[in-house]
Amino acid sequence: MLTAKYERSLAFLICFVLFTWACTNPVAEHLTQGDAYRAAEQWDEAIAEYGEAIKLDPNAVSAYIRRAGVYRSKGEYGKAMADCSKAIQLDPDSPWGYICRGDVYHSEGKYDKAMADFNKAIDLDLANARAYTCRGNVHHSKGDHDKAIADHSKAIELDPGMAAAYYSRGNAYKAQGKKAEAIAEYEKFIAISQDPSEIQAAQQMIDQLQTQDAP
Repeated sequence: MLTAKYERSLAFLICFVLFTWACTNPVAEHLTQGDAYRAAEQWDEAIAEYGEAIKLDPNAVSAYIRRAGVYRSKGEYGKAMADCSKAIQLDPDSPWGYICRGDVYHSEGKYDKAMADFNKAIDLDLANARAYTCRGNVHHSKGDHDKAIADHSKAIELDPGMAAAYYSRGNAYKAQGKKAEAIAEYEKFIAISQDPSEIQAAQQMIDQLQTQDAP
């Protein structure tokens, strides 16, 4: 009986310690604060928070990937590339570092290099919806809209809640002159997106397409 009570007490203590650690993990706190700044497009503040996370844990792969995304948003592609490459060095078997670097290559207009990284990400994780929709965006940039639609459709099959895939598939249909299909995709995007600015952009696309049909 004493042993059972001891085991229950020990289990409770372990759970309490793990819960307390999770709630007070300073790396996680900096990542969360950085994400909030990034969502508000306060780029420098986000970079600072991710930098603090990296100081505390130089092996925090997600911090490098997040900071790379902010650098890319600022157009600082060299710094973004360095962070992506560091993430790949730390965890070469994860698809996320390659997705990170592929996004940077895409922003730089280096489509073949971007495609290679997204292909690598898919090879590492065939169920990674983000990798498919990112590759679809490269196909779109190269003017191959059928392949773009196929990749976005695969992403949606894997993750029906991925709003970006609907928006991107809408762009591909729009480029093909398929207005009804494009509008349907933008409407799906609006229904599930939580970003007011992106919802507004999608509505503007719908309005533009509908205006083209007006007499």
